[in-house]
Amino acid sequence: MLKKLIVAFGLALGAIGFGVAATVPNIPSSSQYSEPSQIIGTLNYLIAQLNSLLPGQVASIPVPFTTATTTIVPVLTYSNVILNVGQAMHVHAWGVNGGSASTNTITIAYGSGPTSLATVVTGTSAKWWVDCYLQNVGTVASPVVQMECHGAQATTLITTGETSDTSDVATTPMTLILQSTASVASQQTVQGAYFEYVR
Repeated sequence: MLKKLIVAFGLALGAIGFGVAATVPNIPSSSQYSEPSQIIGTLNYLIAQLNSLLPGQVASIPVPFTTATTTIVPVLTYSNVILNVGQAMHVHAWGVNGGSASTNTITIAYGSGPTSLATVVTGTSAKWWVDCYLQNVGTVASPVVQMECHGAQATTLITTGETSDTSDVATTPMTLILQSTASVASQQTVQGAYFEYVR
């Protein structure tokens, strides 16, 4: 039975693809993982490692969000961003501005500082979208998280913004916040937004 389970699990790993499997760390060579009686715990450990390395959505807003005030407000927060060297996270948000002229801004804030990057999506009654990326482009000893945002409102491209965070250890859990600011209350609606790993 145990032999069949191991074979089946091996076939499942093969189906995932070499791109992911190549980055999965070895199972520690301690008695906890080498004893036959620990097979379930060993397999669960391996599954957890695979899940942590797969790309995919980690947070999203369940319903559209309208900024009801003129102060900066959080729209979406994720407190477990871990970026190993070379790994990246993608933030995507889209929405529509109200009919009153106002200066509307979408901001991402990362890390303990936090390091913020703002993108202006001003445009009366304009539909807009914003894409932001965070990537650890440093080394294990000196992580550097490069941040970039771009997008469009109606048919007008938004000026690309860039900044970087060199003060945080990106390989430990960090907080990422998507924020909305409207100079006139209720004049910006975020219709959808999500965070996802790109690996």
